[in-house]
Amino acid sequence: MNKIYIIETFILVLFIILITSCKKESNEIQECNVIFPNGGEWLLKGQEYNIKWFDQHADFVRIELYKSDLKVKTIVNSTNNSGEYLWNIPVNLNDGNDYKIKIVNVEDNDISDESNSLFTIIIPNETSTFIDSRDGQTYKIVKIGNQWWMAENFNYETDSGSMCYLYEQNFCEERGRLYTWEAAFNNSPDGWHLPSDEEWKSLELFLGLPPDDIDKEGFRGEYVGSLLWYGGGTGFEVLPSGYYNAMFDLFGHIGYETRFWTSTNVQNEEKFWSRLLIIDHRGIDRHKMDASFGVSVRYIKETEK
Repeated sequence: MNKIYIIETFILVLFIILITSCKKESNEIQECNVIFPNGGEWLLKGQEYNIKWFDQHADFVRIELYKSDLKVKTIVNSTNNSGEYLWNIPVNLNDGNDYKIKIVNVEDNDISDESNSLFTIIIPNETSTFIDSRDGQTYKIVKIGNQWWMAENFNYETDSGSMCYLYEQNFCEERGRLYTWEAAFNNSPDGWHLPSDEEWKSLELFLGLPPDDIDKEGFRGEYVGSLLWYGGGTGFEVLPSGYYNAMFDLFGHIGYETRFWTSTNVQNEEKFWSRLLIIDHRGIDRHKMDASFGVSVRYIKETEK
């Protein structure tokens, strides 16, 4: 009996030790953690960005910049461990998509962290403006790769098939109109057209979407969507403009999402490919949508021949 009791007691003690150690391990907080830039971002030369990190112990930290795993410079040798440092990116840095930030505890160099994956530093994309001769509205445009895109949502009032969010004019002025597919396809200004699914794919590949993911439905890419949002670095400058559901005469999700038409119909279906961006996901969604929906439009410039 005593032997059995001793064995049972030993097993119980061992079980308690294992549980306790697991709890400790699961509750451990990494001593230093880079938050931004942490991979996938496009940062522009000459612009200011808040480098963000978390370090639970340091009084001071050092911030270093690496390119292709080689140290380029020390951004700041010692700064208060406030969790943020305003960095003006020098214009003389080389362009590249292989940068990382490293945060180092000044009191203990063994405590450090770097960006999880690479980010890009470039000069801003070329921009210009376009005037729609039909109503005199001026639109910002941006060249990304070899494509010229409208850098704000279209806002031409069509005879039918377009509307302001909640039918309120101020939303049109701030975020453009919402269009059914037919209205979007048939009302492009001279020299511009509704981009095809393939033209959207070209943009996504240029921004780093893995080729193996390009034809998938749903969200793709770890960060491509975030590059298209306002302030994302590409100049595309998406604002969350919501949508209109004609079946229920229902508006929804302004401040949370934006959808864009493509000109491409889904084979053997009465639907069209579209793109979706939501504020709490860094990817970009490719999905089928009924032509009666009202969503935002970004036209692409005709290729010069």
